[in-house]
Amino acid sequence: MNTLVLLGVLSVQVLGSWCFAMEHVTVQTSKSNPQPPHVVLMIIDELGTGDVPWADHLIHAPTLLKLGENSLRLGTQYAWQWCAPTRGALLSGRFPMHSGYNGGGMPGDGQGMDLNMPLLPGDLKRAGYATHMLGKWHLGFRTADNLPVHRGFDSYFGLLGGGADHYNKVEEAGSTTCANFSSNQLPFRVDFFDGDKPAAPHKVHSPLQCPEEFLRPYPLDSGGVCQSTPETCGNRGYGPACGCGYMCYCNRRIIRGMVSVVDSMVSNLTSALQRKGMWDSTVFVFLGDNGAPNNNAGSNSIFKGMKFGHYEGGHRVAAFIGGGLLSNKLRGQWYNQTLHLVDLHATICDLAGVVPASPSTMTKVDGVSVVGVLNGSMSLGAPVRTELWIADTVLRMGEYKLITGPQGAGAPQCMLGLGGLPVPTPTDPNNLTTVSGSSHCTGHETGVDADLCQKCVCASWNTTDQGAADPKCRPCLFNVEADPGEQVNLASSMPELVASMTTRISELSKTEFNPAMPKSDLYTACKAMVEAGGFFVPWASN
Repeated sequence: MNTLVLLGVLSVQVLGSWCFAMEHVTVQTSKSNPQPPHVVLMIIDELGTGDVPWADHLIHAPTLLKLGENSLRLGTQYAWQWCAPTRGALLSGRFPMHSGYNGGGMPGDGQGMDLNMPLLPGDLKRAGYATHMLGKWHLGFRTADNLPVHRGFDSYFGLLGGGADHYNKVEEAGSTTCANFSSNQLPFRVDFFDGDKPAAPHKVHSPLQCPEEFLRPYPLDSGGVCQSTPETCGNRGYGPACGCGYMCYCNRRIIRGMVSVVDSMVSNLTSALQRKGMWDSTVFVFLGDNGAPNNNAGSNSIFKGMKFGHYEGGHRVAAFIGGGLLSNKLRGQWYNQTLHLVDLHATICDLAGVVPASPSTMTKVDGVSVVGVLNGSMSLGAPVRTELWIADTVLRMGEYKLITGPQGAGAPQCMLGLGGLPVPTPTDPNNLTTVSGSSHCTGHETGVDADLCQKCVCASWNTTDQGAADPKCRPCLFNVEADPGEQVNLASSMPELVASMTTRISELSKTEFNPAMPKSDLYTACKAMVEAGGFFVPWASN
C-alpha cells in the first residue's frame, strides 16, 4: 500500500490549519475514471478573502501566489460563518442544518458529529483510499468513538478543540473552562510539545503569533494604518490598539506574517509531492473555513461583515482547486458560480468514483459535484446550483440573498474598508485588491464615523441582542452580484421576491436534522484533563 508522506513533510506544523490527505490504492473503478487521483484538502482557519496574496499584495507568499494563480480559483465559495460547523459540512457533505452539528466540540460539552453520520474519509476508504488528517478537529471528542481515527481516518495528529496558543499549546478556552476545578491545575494543553518555536504554523486564528523570521518582510512603520514599534506591537499576542482602532498595522503585520508561514508549509508539501512523483496525479483543494474576524486585523476584502455574521464577509471564503492533475485550460481561471463546502465534498467523491453513503436514518447529502467543470464538459459560466441555503435564516437564489433573522452574534457586523473608508464596488468581480484590511464600527459612532457606519444597511449592534438586525430593517435583501458589499437593502422594493424566498426558507427549515446530544459534563471533562496531566482526552465511555 502506498502512503502519502504528509506527517514527515509537515512534521507537527499543520496544527494551525486543517489538512487531510487521501492516497489512492489501486482498485477497480468506472471506465470514465479509471485511476482516481491523490487528494490534498487544506483548510486554513479564519483566512479572509483579503488575507491571500492575490488580494493583499503586501503579503509575502510566493508559493501560495503562484499556486493560486495556476489553479482554478473559486470566486463565490461559501462556508459556515464559524469553524466547527464548516468542518462538519465539509466532511459530511451536508449543510450544517442537515449535519446535526452547528458548533461545540469543546471540553465538557456533549456536542459532536452524530456517530451515525457518514463522513468523507469513510466514503473514500470504500474506494480504496488511505486517509490521513493533520490539524484542528473541532468535531467533538467526548468519547474515543468521536476521535478522527474512529471516524474514517487511518491516522491523525492535531488539536481536538477550537484553537490554542501556537507556542505553548495551551487551549484558548482552557483558562476559563476548568479554571476553578483545581487549585493546582496543570496547564491546559492540547498536545505534547514544548519549546519556544511554534509547532503549529499557522492558522490565521487567534492568538496572533508569528516567528520573527516571517515578520521581516513587513517593516513596522511602512504600509500601515498607524505608526508602531516592536515595543508597542510585539509578536506573541494581539498588541494594543495603537490609537487607530482594531485595524492596527501591528496586528495586520502579524496576520501577514502568519500567512507567510502558511506559504512555507504549502511549499514544503507541494515540493514533497513533486519529489515523490505524486504531484501530477494530485488534486489540491485550498480554502478558508469562514470569514476573517476583522477585529483581529483579518480582511474580508470588499465584503461587509466578519466571522459569526451572515453578511458576505462571514460566509465567503478564498478557495481554489489546483494540483498537477488540473487541466491547463483551467489554470489561471475563475469559477464565479455559487458553490458551498458541500459541493467540494461531492466533487471529491465524484473524482474518487464513489457515491457518498446516505443511510435512511440520516439526511441526504446536499453537495453538487463540479467535476463537469474540471473535465471540460461544463463551461465556467455554467452554474451547478441556483439556490443555496447558506444558514438557517439566510438563502441565496440566483444573484439575490435574503437574511430574515439576526445578522450574527459574537462581533460587530458594521464593517467597512481599510481605515473606515467606504469600499467601492469593483467593476471586476475577481479584483479584490481594493482593500488590504478592514475597520471596526460599533454602530454608535458620531460625526464622520456615523456617516460611514450608516452605509452598513441593516446593521445594528448592542450588547443585549448580540448583533441582531434592527427589526425595522428586517428582512435584508441584497443583489450580491451587483452589490457584493451589501450596501443597498432591496427588501422594500421587491416584496414578492422577499415573500417567495421567505416561504422557501420556511420549507427548508422543516428538513433540519437535530439529533439529541449528550448532556454537558464539565466536571468529568476537567477531572479527566487533570488526571491526564493537563491534556485533552475523551472523558466519557463509549
